[in-house]
Order: sequence, then structure tokens, then C-alpha cells
Amino acid sequence: MLFRSLLPAEAFALYRRHLRPGGILAVNISNRHVDAARVVRAQAAALGLTAYTYAANGYRPEPEAVTPVGRTVSVPIDAMETGRLYKFVYRGSHAPVRFLVVKLADGRVVIAVDACSICPPLGYHQEGSQLVCDNCNAPISMASVGLVGGCNPVPLATAIRDGSVTIDTADLDAAQSLFTA
Repeated sequence: MLFRSLLPAEAFALYRRHLRPGGILAVNISNRHVDAARVVRAQAAALGLTAYTYAANGYRPEPEAVTPVGRTVSVPIDAMETGRLYKFVYRGSHAPVRFLVVKLADGRVVIAVDACSICPPLGYHQEGSQLVCDNCNAPISMASVGLVGGCNPVPLATAIRDGSVTIDTADLDAAQSLFTA
């Protein structure tokens, strides 16, 4: 196991000897690809220590359902927090279509499908000021949301009117193919 060499039992035993009663040994894990927390918990248990883990796996909002009015869907943006990821879901006839909205610090609002054209449609979550693909862990600048290419969320035709994002249901229906096998 990779982390056996990076976090050997001998190192944990050494740290344990230097802990005062009631002391804390904190381990920072920043790897998104391997469950290193499991290894740290096992090392702690082997030394008779209690392990607590805290995972800052980013912000993962539940998509809010939207209902079409006529042939459009509208999402109010005035109350949205700048720099925060918002997700919505449209119930298409063949598949639900998730889309995301982010209000940027420069005042722009970026809107895209919650999927890319490369990875399976697992979507994105937010870590700090970036989006991260839930499939390949690629970090995506929020400023590039809506641009074509790579693991960027697929662009979605929208209009902003009267403090709301408006999307034609035909565009959402066309995006259903991204969410079907």
C-alpha cells in the first residue's frame, strides 16, 4: 500500500512516545485520489489511540428542482451568494438534467450543465474558489464554467432577465443525452 511507506507504523510510534497525556497528533491529508484517512485510522488503532477524522470534501449542494413555466425554466439569482455553487434539476422526459449556476465576483453569472463531455455525468462540487469534477477530480476555475473543452461543465444557452436566469426547456431536453447511458 502506497501510504504504508509514507506513514510507517514506526513514525506513528515515535510520535506517540512524544505525546503528553491527552495530547493530540494531527495529520493533514490532502490527497483526493486515495483514502489515506483509513490508513491513519488503522495506525492510530494499532497504537491504542482514538482517531477522529474530519473530511473537508467540499461543498456539495443538493440540486433544487425547477418547474417549467410554459417553455422556460427560471432561477432567481439576486439572492445568490457570490462565489457559491448552486445546483438545480429539471425533470426531462427521458432523464433528469442537472445544471449549475455561480455568481462570480466580477458580477458575471455562469451557467452550465452539471456534467462534462468527457467523464460520466457525476457532476461537480466546490472546493474553495474552484469546482472539482466528481469523476476525475480535475479542478475547474469557476471563470471557465460555460466554456467548451476539457472537463469543463457543458455550456448551456441561457438569458438573464429581471434578476433571473432563464433557460429554454428545449435546451434542457437536448442535454438529457449527457445523463443517459
